[in-house]
Amino acid sequence: MISAFFFGVTEPAIYGVALPNKKAFINACIGSAVGGLIIGISGAVVYISGGLGVFNWLSYITTPAAVELGAPDMGITYMIWAIIASLVAAAVGFAIEFTTYKPEAAK
Repeated sequence: MISAFFFGVTEPAIYGVALPNKKAFINACIGSAVGGLIIGISGAVVYISGGLGVFNWLSYITTPAAVELGAPDMGITYMIWAIIASLVAAAVGFAIEFTTYKPEAAK
């Protein structure tokens, strides 16, 4: 989780946790789809190619250069939507996994 959240490196989580447990992978995909839906509905736009993980939220801030080129001056509004979408995606994925979790039988 730390590598994905702060640095945007998701491979350890995918190959170490999600793919061995296919149900968890599908639950994470559903949560991500909800987050993507929120971004799409809000109309949030990325103005620069930014960092990874939480540092990508800064890419949603309207830059003066974008305003000069005709983009609406939204300030940090899109960044707030990106943060909301990220938190909702994590919460939905967690809620689905929490409600559908069944421990494996001991071998």
